[in-house]
Amino acid sequence: LEVNAARTVSSLPDDHPVWAAIEALEQEHLQLLARVDTDYHAFSRLDEKFHTTINAVVKNRFVSDFQKAISLIFHYHYQWDKQNERDRNKAAIGEHRQIIAAMKSRDADAAQAAVQAHLATSKETLIASLRGNHLG
Repeated sequence: LEVNAARTVSSLPDDHPVWAAIEALEQEHLQLLARVDTDYHAFSRLDEKFHTTINAVVKNRFVSDFQKAISLIFHYHYQWDKQNERDRNKAAIGEHRQIIAAMKSRDADAAQAAVQAHLATSKETLIASLRGNHLG
């Protein structure tokens, strides 16, 4: 769903409202990156906002509920391993910025590749956290 959404964003005209939201998100990512050493916990909300914004361009009735479930699992689940959270969040900010850059350049293939890389990192992190809690 998210790969399709990123490809869709990449093809939208300059006057589509999502571009203003993408510009704001890019600035929010840069601001958080500048203070990530002390404010890395703020990433959870920014991550949810980022993915919700991208997914909102696709008219799919399951996307909104799916995004809520993802946020619950990745940011608020009590089993989540908080070790190295700052480093993971800093890396995710970089991955988000790559997705934003690809979408802004209207390169759907690069956007797809960046989203797939980000999702692969998220999957690895989740599996490692589950193993760390003896759940996987």
